[in-house]
Amino acid sequence: MSDKLKKNDMAKVLGMSRSTIRYYEQMGLIEPDIDDNNYRKYGIEDMKRLSQIDFLRSLDLSIETIEHILNDDTVDPMSILSQKKTDLQNLIKSYESNISKIDNILNYSHTEQEHMKYEKRLLEDRYFYRVKSLNGELSDLIKENTYFFNTYQVNLDDWFINAVESELFFNHSPFEFTEYIQMKDVKCPSLNKEDMIVIQGGHYLCFELVFDNKDEIDWIKIAQLIKQVINGKDLELRESQVLFFNKDNLNFNFTNFRRLLSVQVPIQA
Repeated sequence: MSDKLKKNDMAKVLGMSRSTIRYYEQMGLIEPDIDDNNYRKYGIEDMKRLSQIDFLRSLDLSIETIEHILNDDTVDPMSILSQKKTDLQNLIKSYESNISKIDNILNYSHTEQEHMKYEKRLLEDRYFYRVKSLNGELSDLIKENTYFFNTYQVNLDDWFINAVESELFFNHSPFEFTEYIQMKDVKCPSLNKEDMIVIQGGHYLCFELVFDNKDEIDWIKIAQLIKQVINGKDLELRESQVLFFNKDNLNFNFTNFRRLLSVQVPIQA
């Protein structure tokens, strides 16, 4: 009795189609024995190899890359798999970010009134580029920040970030926001120091606000609401910047004069 299987049987065992196995043969990834009747026969080693190929294909690796992994002794398969692991981890982060955005959109869309949610988070150091004067025109934005946009790729989610010292904001002193773009892909950019700011890591009370915006934003009211929460939780402010993240890119009810805003307030641990 032969210890090898025909293509139909091997396809059933592995859950593959016959055409897939045939394709791998045509690409030179597997070379089964051929019996006297010109039938291909597949043994244990063929089964292992097909399983390896199937796994590597599930990682979206090309046939060429798989061929190198299986047949080229100069190729380090662990290095390729390690890089693929990093790619998948980044993809998971992207998916999780998109799921979070969808949750926010659904929450905002179902909210018929002003509301405020908050949670305490421990955040790492973050790096921001100080946007030069906008003058209200997008063309001026590009011209005045040409070097930055030519050097760094910016995601729209990293825009529309404003900051002000916590003492100024909560004491209702006259202040002007400084506008920033967050830089996630570089920690030591070759920019002038005056164009950069590092927000030190630490504990933050992070707020998600939905509020009516038929008129100008009432910053004093927002500061009072946030301060009430901080006092009610017996928390203490930390000397640093309060960060404001405009979330109108997630707002599908903007025509209803409602604004979406995230606020990160530095607090003592």
